[in-house]
Amino acid sequence: MATDHARSRPRSAPAKAPERYPHRGRRGAIRTDAQGVTAHVEQLPQSSQLGKSRVGGIDLNKPRMHNALRTVQALAIAPKGFTAAQCSDKVHSLTGLTAADYTTRQAAYDLRKLRAKALISKPGRSRRYVVPPAGARTISALLTLHDQVIVPLLAGMRSPRLGLPPSILTPADRHYEQLRIDMEALFTELGIAPAA
Repeated sequence: MATDHARSRPRSAPAKAPERYPHRGRRGAIRTDAQGVTAHVEQLPQSSQLGKSRVGGIDLNKPRMHNALRTVQALAIAPKGFTAAQCSDKVHSLTGLTAADYTTRQAAYDLRKLRAKALISKPGRSRRYVVPPAGARTISALLTLHDQVIVPLLAGMRSPRLGLPPSILTPADRHYEQLRIDMEALFTELGIAPAA
């Protein structure tokens, strides 16, 4: 009898789990976010206004800016932030440059460029810089794309394929090879001849 009673009770709907990815299913939100990121990335090389002064843009193809971004990425975990002097010291330790090659003044200017693009911030009137989470993600994405995707892809497009391919290909090797093949097709479609 207890089983009949249990069967006759209306079942309540199971509790709904919190949405893990709330942005999914809303195409407009994703498209808008992608457009915002694209616009932000396209504006990086352009000069910006910071306060009353104008500062240059961010060009990852220039070694000095690339080193500054790598350094800021390394210093992002500092709980109280970092100073321009600490930034220049870290550039010296990461790259082997001397104090004459990369000065604290150059580090301060590079940090101003990053501030103008909202990749780092300077709370109040302190001399310390902090990297907000969104800035850390953007810097990491830029460096990863530049170092791990764009540079190897372009190097693969420029160098001729000599000899037999390796007998054992890692999944990353297979992906790079597929990207190289797709890039050759894209270059052909665009009328850009890859270097032979």
